[in-house]
Order: sequence, then C-alpha cells, then structure tokens
Amino acid sequence: MQMAIAVILAAGYGTRMGGLMPKQFWPIEGRTVLEHTAEAFLQHPGITEVALVVPQVQLQWVQTLFAGIPKVKKILAGGVTRSDSSLIAVRAYANQPDVWLLFHDGARPLVTAETITAAIDAAAKYEAVTAAIPSIDTILVSKADCHEIDTIPERRLMYRCQTPQAFRQHVIAEAYAVAEKDHSFFASDDCGVIRKYLPAVKIGIIPGSEGNIKLTYARDMEFLAEQFKKQ
Repeated sequence: MQMAIAVILAAGYGTRMGGLMPKQFWPIEGRTVLEHTAEAFLQHPGITEVALVVPQVQLQWVQTLFAGIPKVKKILAGGVTRSDSSLIAVRAYANQPDVWLLFHDGARPLVTAETITAAIDAAAKYEAVTAAIPSIDTILVSKADCHEIDTIPERRLMYRCQTPQAFRQHVIAEAYAVAEKDHSFFASDDCGVIRKYLPAVKIGIIPGSEGNIKLTYARDMEFLAEQFKKQ
C-alpha cells in the first residue's frame, strides 16, 4: 500500500488575524484549529502517519497537546517562512525518498476525506499534485508596480490553489536543493518550487472544495464554528 504521510504546516503567525496567538491555536468548539485540521488526517485510513510543523515557542505545548496519539510521529519546529518549514519537513524524511508527503495548511481545518483520498490516489500517476478549484471569477493580471490590467487569462483555465499538495519526497527535496542555490528564491507554496526549479515534472490537479477555506481573518472563525457545530 502507498505510504502516505500528512505534513501539517502550522508554523506561521497569521498577522492578518490580529490577536496575541497564532491563528492555528485559536479555539473552535473546545479544540484548537490545529487539532481539528490534524484530526481530518488522523482519522483517514490512508494516512500512515502525521507530522506537525509548529512555531518553536509553541513546540512543547503542541507536544503535550498531541501526546499519546500514535499516528503523530513527528512534531518539528518550523522556520521563518513557509518554505523554510516545508524544507524542514522534507529533510525529516530524507531516509524515505519514495514516501508520498501530503503538505497541508494548519489553518484549513475543513479539508474533506474525499480530497485527502484524491491526494493519496494521485501518487499512482503523478510525482506532484495540488488540490484546487476552478475559478468562478475572471482573473486579472496587472502590470508590474501599478494597478493596471496587463492580461486577462481565459477563466476556464484558471484555478484557485488549495492544500493538500502532495509530492514524492525525493522530488520535492531535489526542487529545494536547486532553489537553495537561487539567491532570489521565493515561493508562496510548494508546487511553485517544483514548477520553477523542476519544470519537467508534471503537477496534477485534484478536486478541492469550496468549504476548504484557509482561516485568514477573524470573521472566518464564525464560519468555521458553524461548520463544526453541524458535525
């Protein structure tokens, strides 16, 4: 059976949320956002193990929070940027180059079992995939450094990217090895690292869902709370 490991990226601070606590630790229905997110993967039979990447300052607390859960094999201190945290997780599995790593935002607690299953199954065809949903809005591309339209891509070709994103460990490791040599390296997600530094690797798209929102603003908490009350 395909060995699939969920890597929950939860080392950010979510400054747009406000407050003194990182958004992934805000409480919803008696549990933290991170616990809800992790639970989706812990309950999935196709996930072999779960790794959590969290801020150094909360590391001990998270270790206590998830103590005694056999499927949580690694709790890692993250880096300054998302890419730093991803690379820390990639290196943590350096001795398992063929493992299938599912990277997921710690602030996306409503990921569905169907999306996780699709991400796992994609390993049969791809070395890299991302969850995404077709854009219902027209996308505008602006000119550099000004608020003017440059191009308007065909909407039928446009997707809104989500997580999980999944990769063969050796593929994402190779992409980061190349990226580290680029002094201007920047990526907002891990598929971007593959796309830029290993352009020959095909990146598949699996169906995401409208409900798989990323907690970004304080008002999003109301929506999440309503969804968990229904469960």
